[in-house]
Amino acid sequence: MKNIFLSISIIIISTCLYSQNPKQKIFNASEIYFYGYDFSHFKLAEAKRINDGAEVAGYIERWVEHMDANLPITSLTSKMGVTIVPRYDVTNIKNRIIVPENVVSTHEHFINQVTIETAIKEYELHEKSGIGMVIIIECFYKATKTASVYYLFFDIATREILDNYRFTTNKPGGTGLKSFWGENLEYNFKKYIHTYYLSEKKAFKKTLFD
Repeated sequence: MKNIFLSISIIIISTCLYSQNPKQKIFNASEIYFYGYDFSHFKLAEAKRINDGAEVAGYIERWVEHMDANLPITSLTSKMGVTIVPRYDVTNIKNRIIVPENVVSTHEHFINQVTIETAIKEYELHEKSGIGMVIIIECFYKATKTASVYYLFFDIATREILDNYRFTTNKPGGTGLKSFWGENLEYNFKKYIHTYYLSEKKAFKKTLFD
């Protein structure tokens, strides 16, 4: 009887600890709704382009196209080990109404957590439940050739942020705004998957068998 109570206690404690980890929802999901690339809070930090807001804003669609071409949904599904369901409408709409005058900065730009939480809550989504993923582009900082990006997973029903990770890389591509930053963003996403997402997923799965 004592052993039975001990076993039950261990199961209850383990279940409680497991349920408290928000990442369980991410890594147990059979599919993830991917809402694309949100540039609505983005800035290119490059002083010489301070008057080129309209031109820079025009490249946002090209950067998204670059990502779609070089990291298509089939590739993301394969790399992340989960079915990725594209739902780009919400971010495409936001990207189209960006004010050009707000796109360029003379200094590095940072997004605070309140802005991120508000953005997730305000997304107008057709889905009522499930796990959502969105990539919020923060800044392309020319002085250090750095791209800073937020990778977010959230509960669609409650808009609870399940994982929020800021990742930076400084591996620019070729000449011209499209390839210089498009290839950096591509590298950023691939490296995030390899060094963070898959590592976290492996560690989480391992705890289930320890």
